[in-house]
Amino acid sequence: MKRNRESSNLSATAQLKAFRAEAEEIVRTVPRQPATAPAALAPDRIQAMLHDLQVHQIELELQNLELREAQHALEISRARYFDLYDLAPVGYFMLNDNGVIVEANLTGAKQLGVARGQLIKRAFSRFVASADADRYYVYSKQLFKTGAPQAFELRLQGANDADFPAWIEASMVPPGGSEPVCRFVVSDITKLKTALEGLQLSQRLVKVASKVAQVGGWSVKLPSNEVTWSAELSAILDFPPGASPSIDEALALYPPASREIITRALELCIRDGLSFDHEVESFTAKRRLIHARTIGHAVRDEAGNINSVEGAFQDTCGDPRR
Repeated sequence: MKRNRESSNLSATAQLKAFRAEAEEIVRTVPRQPATAPAALAPDRIQAMLHDLQVHQIELELQNLELREAQHALEISRARYFDLYDLAPVGYFMLNDNGVIVEANLTGAKQLGVARGQLIKRAFSRFVASADADRYYVYSKQLFKTGAPQAFELRLQGANDADFPAWIEASMVPPGGSEPVCRFVVSDITKLKTALEGLQLSQRLVKVASKVAQVGGWSVKLPSNEVTWSAELSAILDFPPGASPSIDEALALYPPASREIITRALELCIRDGLSFDHEVESFTAKRRLIHARTIGHAVRDEAGNINSVEGAFQDTCGDPRR
């Protein structure tokens, strides 16, 4: 019974007009001939009219069902909009060309510690930390001048005067109103910054520990045999910072007996993935003889193939004050 919605609506309208015109004609003429009124309409005509009215009633019911389904779909769409927009993990702000907030989601309001209704018609610059005010001005002016998307970091300051680092991605919104509008997507990167600072601290501590322990790292990339040394290993072996000798040059630092041990260990590691840990002797670039511990293990790619060998080199008798 499904019909094309447009044609169905057109048919219903035409039928309503026809029914009304015919009903008005009957009302106008029948009262004047009460004795013959029942005979004025043949039974088949009455049956046809009843049939048409029933069909029209069903069509109206179907249209009403479609309207209810459309209303239900609209409610679902609104609920999804609420989840995707208002409860997004980032703040959304719409700003006019004067930098005034014209719209904000709940996350953005929470970031700034201000009720969403109180954000509207307030300048976004009000929430930029004073130290970053000039930076904000430059980026926002560039955005409206060129229309090119901007991405930058600012410290934002909420209602409680506590500031936080934010990453902002700004872009122009396609024209749809009387004034240009841009969208700010604001991410609170406090946790990211804290993690980065923790990582940097850890790296500094590892570097200090490596220097005190006289430990350096090395890597051999396969199949090119490209060698990479850490800065500490270069210092241990009296090479300039950033030195990357070939594998032959690196092996040549070992005296013959030690070279045979390390060469064999590398071959087995590359071929069979066997890790090694040996205490050997080695010369530095200045021909100082040192006692060292060399550790290595194979690194495999996602397919399980060995694509490099990595390890550590420790001067076990070195002077940490060097």
